[in-house]
Amino acid sequence: MVRGQTVRGNAAVIEAHVPLKEMFGYIGNLRALSSGRAQYTMQFDHYAVAPASGAATLMKS
Repeated sequence: MVRGQTVRGNAAVIEAHVPLKEMFGYIGNLRALSSGRAQYTMQFDHYAVAPASGAATLMKS
């Protein structure tokens, strides 16, 4: 979920909350889409209850 968007100089800064599992492989996609210019940082924000479908998949592993 996008939480905010600002501009710093010639860069767009987007703040979003994203499940960690969705971030695997993200940097490769981001760099490909931006011709290698974009970068990102992430930090832990909070724990949340996993959806039932995700929890079932995790338990099988």
